[in-house]
Amino acid sequence: MTPPLSPAARRQEQDWIAFTSAIDPAAPGAFEDHLAAFRKIYAGRAAADGPPPAWLPSPEGVSSSNLGRLMKRLGVSGYAELHAWSARERPAFWGEAIRTIGVRFAHRPSAILDLSRGVKDPCWLPGASMSCVASCFKAPGVQPAIVSGSEGTREMEVLSREGLSGMAESVARGLRAKGFRPGDPIALYMPMTRSGSSWRDARRCRSPTASPRRS
Repeated sequence: MTPPLSPAARRQEQDWIAFTSAIDPAAPGAFEDHLAAFRKIYAGRAAADGPPPAWLPSPEGVSSSNLGRLMKRLGVSGYAELHAWSARERPAFWGEAIRTIGVRFAHRPSAILDLSRGVKDPCWLPGASMSCVASCFKAPGVQPAIVSGSEGTREMEVLSREGLSGMAESVARGLRAKGFRPGDPIALYMPMTRSGSSWRDARRCRSPTASPRRS
């Protein structure tokens, strides 16, 4: 279990929250000034308190997060207790995670975890099949799918789920035109960009289902 923070560390984090909360998003100032403030506020932090966090969620953000809602539903008092439960009750934890994320199955698994072969050869979600695309594109098309930016600029680009779906389908049609069929292996060596994402999703658009593997 993670030891509690020292009073000094808690004060440091409160001071950092106060500093970041006062930043005007329209005129955030220079990164160098923020870094100097970060180093000053966290100066002398004890190693036992861990590395200083650059971002801390608000209490409202914690309670409204997936993790916060899960803790409330389970009746646990904090993250340490939740972590202990997740390590102790792994099938229950991953069952909750799958339901929270909203994974869509073409064929539902017969169990979350099958240990009939022993703990050294676990089988997760036996009997299940799914398409990642069905889960990725279930939200309304106007909602953001990718928010991206480039170094040297503060401009952000937003690609909707409908836009990403269209890009993926375009790539999938091109793959079919080249003679690729479901089950054919395709290796991708691409950066984590919008185009790279469309290729990864297009690969799944070709194949209706994917079965879980042992790990």
